[in-house]
Amino acid sequence: MIKVKTVSFKRTDYDLPRFMMDAVEKIADHFSVPRDKRYVTDFLMIFKRSKHWKAEKLKQDLEIWKNKFTRDYSDRVKLSKIIVDSFIQCKTKEEIDELRGALLEAVLIGAKGGFKGIDSRSEMSRGWGARVYLQKGAEGVKYNCTEHREANCSNRSTVDYGEWDSRHGQFYECKVSPEGIGCKEVRYMEFLKSQLESHEISHEIFFVCAESRLNVKVRLEEYKLSPLYKPLGREDISSMLA
Repeated sequence: MIKVKTVSFKRTDYDLPRFMMDAVEKIADHFSVPRDKRYVTDFLMIFKRSKHWKAEKLKQDLEIWKNKFTRDYSDRVKLSKIIVDSFIQCKTKEEIDELRGALLEAVLIGAKGGFKGIDSRSEMSRGWGARVYLQKGAEGVKYNCTEHREANCSNRSTVDYGEWDSRHGQFYECKVSPEGIGCKEVRYMEFLKSQLESHEISHEIFFVCAESRLNVKVRLEEYKLSPLYKPLGREDISSMLA
């Protein structure tokens, strides 16, 4: 008898402020519908432009971005309102950067079908900020760091996004910038891969950033992750959404 392979996800990351959760849901559902290539390309530039936004100048920065993004495009007003309404609630630079990261995950969720069902405490075939469960295991995949190679090393037990179609799994780590890919993310993904391989589960592991694929690839090569771990850049995200 052929042993049935199973992978499921359960959301455990519930530390985002409510306004960020709302923004993720709205952006994910917005981009669950294919959009014009130019529309997508122009929107993705927000990750570059928002890099230097500061809380004390946020209203001005948002106004400049909105005017540029919506100029001559009335169909962009709805999306610009979601962005402005969410960012304007950030009180610190740390919150701005946290929202930027959440919006990148939202865009990926949108490309993968939208928000419905992704924010669930029950086990699902899609997951966001979710623990991965293999072969009905009770504990899920948890990486406990013992080496502490870098200052930011720590335990990790979730993927930013994952999905399972009953035969093949895809697992994603999202960082706005490739520099954000650090020891903690790398070691967890390496551990996850080892667990998937030990259960002979077909899979792919991706690192997604809002910069060029080349920049992501270079970062992965620094950690000797190529070619088993796949880079996805801004151009790939654009193709997924359009």
